Amino acid sequence: PRRAPWAMLRALGAAALRRPALRTATSPVATLRPEEPIAHAIAVMSERGVGSILVAAHSGAIQGILTERDVLEKLDFNASLHSVSIESLMTREMAMQRAQPDSSMGFCLEKMQVGGFRHIPIMDGTVALAMLSMRDVGKVLCLEHAA
Repeated sequence: PRRAPWAMLRALGAAALRRPALRTATSPVATLRPEEPIAHAIAVMSERGVGSILVAAHSGAIQGILTERDVLEKLDFNASLHSVSIESLMTREMAMQRAQPDSSMGFCLEKMQVGGFRHIPIMDGTVALAMLSMRDVGKVLCLEHAA
């Protein structure tokens, strides 16, 4: 019989889920402007080895997030990667989930699971401190289980 995801996570260790997400997040935060071409965003994600980029206005205000999933699901692959803007593919700020610096990994994981997201920025007000990815969570849970 298949176990519920939360039952499996509890079995791996409640201590890992109580850990501050900010301490767990290892992904560097990349930020680009909404008008930049998607080709640039793909290059930055590839170079940095990340699956998401925060999108910010010139003022620094976060306008959304662009993920590899956004690119794969929304991009018209017949279009030139230099003519498609990040803004046209990104998830808008109002639909974006975020966490606080003191949020637990369990809190973030629940937000990602319920919302269907693989990345969640950890924000202190309007400042992005880190990006927590499902890869980061999986790494910690595997290390906790192995210990």
